[in-house]
Amino acid sequence: MLRVSKMRGLQATRVSKLYAKYAVTARIPESRQFVASNLGSRQMHIARNAFVELGCTYSPQRTDQRKRIPLVYTQRADGRSYFYQIQRTRSFSTRKSYDDAFSTARDNPAKFWGEAAQNIVWFEPWNQTLDKTDIVLPKWFIGGSLNVCYNAVDRHVNSGRGNQPAIIYDSPVTNSKCILTYKHLQEEVSRLAGVLVRNGVKKGDLVVIYMPMVPQAMFTMLACARIGATHSLIFGGFASRELSVRIDHAKPKMIVTASFGIEPGRRVEYIPLVEKALELSSHKPQKVLIFSRPNMERVSMRSELSQSLDWEEEMAKAQPHDCVPLPANHPLYVLYTSGTTGTPKGIVRDTAGYAVMLNWTMSNVYGLSPGEVWWAASDLGWVVGHSYICYAPLLHGNTTILYEGKPVGTPDPGAFFRVLSEHGASSMFTAPTAIRAIRQQDPQAAKGRQYPLHRLRSLFVAGERCDVETLEWAKKSFNVPVLDHWWQTGLDAVVSVLALFFCFALKQHIAFDAPQSGLSLPLPLPLPLSPLPLPIPVPLPLPILYLCLCLYLYLRSLCLYLYLRSLCLYLYLHYFCLYLCLYLYLHYLCLYLYLRCLYLCLCLCLYLYLCLYLRCLCLYLYLRCLCLYLYLRYLYLRCLCLYLYLRYFCLYLCLYLYLHYLCLYLYLHYLCLYVYLRCLCLSLYLYLYLYLHCLCLCLLIYLCCCLCLCLYLYLCFCSLCCRCE
Repeated sequence: MLRVSKMRGLQATRVSKLYAKYAVTARIPESRQFVASNLGSRQMHIARNAFVELGCTYSPQRTDQRKRIPLVYTQRADGRSYFYQIQRTRSFSTRKSYDDAFSTARDNPAKFWGEAAQNIVWFEPWNQTLDKTDIVLPKWFIGGSLNVCYNAVDRHVNSGRGNQPAIIYDSPVTNSKCILTYKHLQEEVSRLAGVLVRNGVKKGDLVVIYMPMVPQAMFTMLACARIGATHSLIFGGFASRELSVRIDHAKPKMIVTASFGIEPGRRVEYIPLVEKALELSSHKPQKVLIFSRPNMERVSMRSELSQSLDWEEEMAKAQPHDCVPLPANHPLYVLYTSGTTGTPKGIVRDTAGYAVMLNWTMSNVYGLSPGEVWWAASDLGWVVGHSYICYAPLLHGNTTILYEGKPVGTPDPGAFFRVLSEHGASSMFTAPTAIRAIRQQDPQAAKGRQYPLHRLRSLFVAGERCDVETLEWAKKSFNVPVLDHWWQTGLDAVVSVLALFFCFALKQHIAFDAPQSGLSLPLPLPLPLSPLPLPIPVPLPLPILYLCLCLYLYLRSLCLYLYLRSLCLYLYLHYFCLYLCLYLYLHYLCLYLYLRCLYLCLCLCLYLYLCLYLRCLCLYLYLRCLCLYLYLRYLYLRCLCLYLYLRYFCLYLCLYLYLHYLCLYLYLHYLCLYVYLRCLCLSLYLYLYLYLHCLCLCLLIYLCCCLCLCLYLYLCFCSLCCRCE
């Protein structure tokens, strides 16, 4: 009996996308094992050699001694059957397995999600899986108690996986990287939970988290879940006004924030934003815990707003706190919508259904196994960050990448490729906008080719509809299946997904090579706690789906047209106002410069008048006559201009006036310069004359003094001589 690792039966009309390397002619049942008698002797020999070359085992006693590489069994339309090696696919699904899961989740959700809940550790088992008494807000896992932090952190440490990396922090904006194991994560989270409890936070309280993409933000989320406190993480880019609206609505007992957020080329100060938000909000939290980022100055808040706590000081004296058992419907967090359609709405997510659903999607939607590296390139402040940066990968036992950077500019368009290659990510989640930004700056993916992506198997995009050009570019650049699926903040998970590793075409509908951006398969998920009920997805006939798709594309195009038209009108008015403001600014600037020059000229005249009164008087008379002459000449020119205006076009008049006043300005300018130089020379001449005159006078006085002295000495000498005689 031969054993093929991770092989399922699969039929397809085309196999060009399966990356076939070896093929064996065979026909076997759809199972993981097949009997050698199903193959002929020659076929058995070919199959055995192919399995050895592919690294697969063919002996049931030696299944763990070789590296297992997945094989796919396909049966083509001509009746021939093949084995194919999937280089980048670890697990895959069939249409039958998907239909079975979908029908069970739709027809019997209690059974489906009850089985999925067996993979979560419960402190007390539930006695009822689903309660539909309230149709709007159904309840899951009635009577059960658990703790999300225990399932995300402690149970992995208790199972001997404490040394496995839990968080890989990569920050190109601060040029820092670090790897946190599950053991280290447990220590940090338990001590932070002790800090929260010591400062009055208890089960049922709410904590607002306003932090950048740092591991401490995840520590705070998990610490709140550990003690039963509901957290509300707010996107670090929100202004004070938006933050105050959420504080007023949530009424937190404590705010946890950081000193700074780092953006490419600038530093965002969080504390002034928090202080301004507290001034605007009517609710004032009791305390604010501040994490001062390494290698930066420490900051604090004003004492009249809230009591400021230092992260390091509080953590140094904290005691670890154990996980608190929580009921299944205990609120885990509150996530606010962006508020683009009105006041932000808070989405409350409960504990049990959320944890079960996330743990199930990591393996069944995203195809990951515990221990593999997963990267959701989003922000913790959005729904993707809550679900698939923090909770889902840690619940499933994966390593999650926390990236503080941008797709481009940190430092180049190859940043995403570097992170995937350097940390060995198996799967990635991002938005089409990020892919388009990389494609715009690096159309040939020259930067990305520098980094080998040996472990990457799939790339998921969501957040908006992915256009076909971006989808095909991503497939070519990353060389993995690119799967587009839909999201919603109110669900915290995918509502429609292109099932992972559906490496086949639907026989009746599409070919395999057709763009897959439009293919979506509904995935029923449990609704832990949502503001509105969700209808159970029902498969629709293909023509109706095509009609709905056409209607959707038409409405989307119409909205895009109206948006672009409004944008053009806005830009026109914006730049017209900008041009008008610039014109007025330059006009008044010229007037200001003219008046300032006139003022300087008057000051110069006053100075010359004080220095040389007579000369200035003559100059004044001269300038007065000159002004009179200019005034008469101006009257003459005005009459002449009026005559020319009546005879010629206004354009020539404007040109003439412009040239005339330019010449007049230059004439006055050089005349003032001439007068200034003339006065300067006269001043120097008078100064030199007075200096020489005074010098001569001093010399004359000196000579007189000398003569008088000599005469005096002579008289004294004569008098002395007379006395001697």
